[in-house]
Amino acid sequence: MSVRRLIVEVDVEGLNVTEFCAQHGVSTWLFYQLRKRYAVEGDAALRPRSRAAKTVANRTPGWIEDVIVELRKELVDDGLDAGAATIWSHLRRRLPAGTPVPSESTIWRILTRRGFITPEPKKAPKHAHRSFAAERANECWQLDDIDWTLTDGTAVKIITLLDDCTRLCPGLKAATSANGEAAFDAFTTAAGTWGWPQRFLSDNAKAYRHTLAAAVAPLGVDHRHGRPHHPQTQGKIERFHQTLQQWLHAQPGAADLPELQTQLDAFCD
Repeated sequence: MSVRRLIVEVDVEGLNVTEFCAQHGVSTWLFYQLRKRYAVEGDAALRPRSRAAKTVANRTPGWIEDVIVELRKELVDDGLDAGAATIWSHLRRRLPAGTPVPSESTIWRILTRRGFITPEPKKAPKHAHRSFAAERANECWQLDDIDWTLTDGTAVKIITLLDDCTRLCPGLKAATSANGEAAFDAFTTAAGTWGWPQRFLSDNAKAYRHTLAAAVAPLGVDHRHGRPHHPQTQGKIERFHQTLQQWLHAQPGAADLPELQTQLDAFCD
């Protein structure tokens, strides 16, 4: 006979409960509690109950989870990054003052649990790596370009600039082609607002490596370029392109370069 069954069936008349409990390795609290539950529930009271807490003290409240999901949907609809880090930055302004803001990892787990994120463990870094970044603003700008298409099917270029330290976008330039003249125009326009960088980093395109580098050298701007077929050197701006294109896809199509430039200026703002 199980100890629990023995507890509920034993005759307590003349029983030394303390001695009985010590003999069977149970507490007197369990003895009386079990008999009390058995009187109400019958045999169901004999099954061990979970010891898990009824509430979790550090569990994110449901209403905050709802705000996180709402922000996720808003950011996706606006064509903006909607990862845990971005949601965290918006969440600080959305929650009432004094409300603790969940960490990025907690936000990620909430989105995963609610079906907005599908974990892909195979994409996790397999080796330790070091991330390089400039120490000061305007120490280094990364420069590159992407293809874009106007509503009439015309193929154009978008020349992109990104500060290596702050990740601020000094400027974007819509152009018919990514030649040296267009790149210099984008560079000088951005420098007119943010000042000249100490150097800029680009790929091996001749327009950047030779034409632009020669044009800004007299201004004291140095140039560095990545190795051929090694886009990881410009990893920050490559990732930035994803953010930019995601936002542009959420906007009405631009019919010409001035309209596209207006959109790009709004994105920079």
